Amino acid sequence: MATPSRSAVLISLQALARGVKGDLGRPNVTLAGKTYSMAQILARVNNSVDSALAVRAAQAALKEALLHDAALQKREAGFLAGLRALLQAQYAHDRQKLAAYGLAPKKPKPPPSAEQELLRIAKLRATREKRQTRGKRQTAAIRGDVTGVLIEPIVGGKKPGSGA
Repeated sequence: MATPSRSAVLISLQALARGVKGDLGRPNVTLAGKTYSMAQILARVNNSVDSALAVRAAQAALKEALLHDAALQKREAGFLAGLRALLQAQYAHDRQKLAAYGLAPKKPKPPPSAEQELLRIAKLRATREKRQTRGKRQTAAIRGDVTGVLIEPIVGGKKPGSGA
C-alpha cells in the first residue's frame, strides 16, 4: 500500500477532528486499554492537525526561501566572482591572506609542450590561409583600382533621396 500524501493526511485529520467535535457529548472511549474523554481525543486530534499545518507552512517557507536564495545567488554571482578575482590578484603571493578569505592560490599554467606548440602554429597558419588574412606588409602591397568618382550636387537644401 502506498503512503498517503501529506495533503491527504491533513484532509483526513481535519475530517476526523470535525467528527469528534460532533460527538463531544458521548461518554468516555477506551482505546488500547486506556480510557479517554471526547475532549482528550479532540485535543490529540487537533495536535496532529496543528502539526500537519505547521509542516505545510514550513515547507512553503522553505520553498520561498530557496527561490529567494537562488535569485540572490544568480544576481550576486558576477559581483562575487569579481571580488574573488580581485583578491586572487591582490594577494597572489600571500597564501595565508588568501586562506583567510577562503581562497586558494591559482595554479600556474604549465608551459605548452613542443607538440602542443607545433599544433598551435599549424592551426594558426591553416586559419589564416582559410580566411585569407594577411599581415601588414602583405596588405600594404594591395592597391585598389579606382576608375572614377561620381559627385551628386545638392540643390536648394534638399538631400538627394529624401523625397521631400
